[in-house]
Amino acid sequence: MDGDTIAVISFGSVHIYKKDGTSWRKIKRFDGLGQSPVSMEKNKVYVGDESNKKVVVFTMVVDDNNNENNNNWIQEDILSDATMFGLNLAVSEQTLIVAAVGSDGYGSAFSYNDNSNNNKNEKKKDVAKMLELDIAPRNDYNAARSMGFHGKNLVFGGNNNLYLFVQSNDGSWRQSDRIELTRALVTMSDPLYKDTVVVGVDPPLYPFGRGGSVIVYSIKNGKFSKQQNIVGLLGNNFGLSVGLSENVLVVGSVGEVYVYERSSWSSKQGFVFKQKIKAENSKRTDTSLFGQNVVVDGDESILVGAYLRDETEGSAYVFSRKDNGKWTQDQELTGDESLVQYG
Repeated sequence: MDGDTIAVISFGSVHIYKKDGTSWRKIKRFDGLGQSPVSMEKNKVYVGDESNKKVVVFTMVVDDNNNENNNNWIQEDILSDATMFGLNLAVSEQTLIVAAVGSDGYGSAFSYNDNSNNNKNEKKKDVAKMLELDIAPRNDYNAARSMGFHGKNLVFGGNNNLYLFVQSNDGSWRQSDRIELTRALVTMSDPLYKDTVVVGVDPPLYPFGRGGSVIVYSIKNGKFSKQQNIVGLLGNNFGLSVGLSENVLVVGSVGEVYVYERSSWSSKQGFVFKQKIKAENSKRTDTSLFGQNVVVDGDESILVGAYLRDETEGSAYVFSRKDNGKWTQDQELTGDESLVQYG
């Protein structure tokens, strides 16, 4: 989700929506992509395809007068020999980071510079073979998918470890910090904005099910500094996904999503709870996995995935913040019967 553009994944496809007045209209569908991570910035959509060891870049054509052509897209593939290349990806300020699994069975990440003159992505240099530092063995999907990137900060999480890499002025990356969590890291869906990092962690098992919590860190002088621990309710997998913008934190759980806003009161620093949101048209959002994926854009819009709605077809829900400060569902985006795990 980036301003007036939304990308929604399903198994094998990516669906692009543009805002048209107060509603969202599908303008493009790309097929043949597997079950892929997706990231976007401006008029580019980046799709990971780990089964084919590539990242597919779709660029909307913009003319000399800066007019967009919704029907004209350029496709380019970034290929690699690395195993599961495209397992995870993130883009910030025209730099693309792609996660993979190295030949030694541990993870690595690659950095690419966007060359807007010819719509190509040129490999810059390896970020670092991060998993030489004992993160994410070959079959640890959750760890390999936990990555956040913004500006010159790159955060990578696996098992009980959280790593911070900082980009130098010459474009190279160095590990500047590593912390060990007392509980296993679960997710960092969209976890990093400027110098704030948010992670969901695996809680102990309670008699009535699994609870959950979210930890907020700030990055100061290349080091993590713990700022806040937000504990969820028992039994709803609080922290299943997280989304972060400048002043809004969104936390997904099974069946509902929690919205927090950064406090402006000097006596109460951090994020404070504002609202719980659910899909309007379903009484069983827990079985649809509403909240499995969340994204927040610009403090004003939230996108929530429910990829098991109607058993397999799935939906995605767009919420916006109104003038009274309340978050309200604007639209349900749906696929069709041919799609699986849309959202």
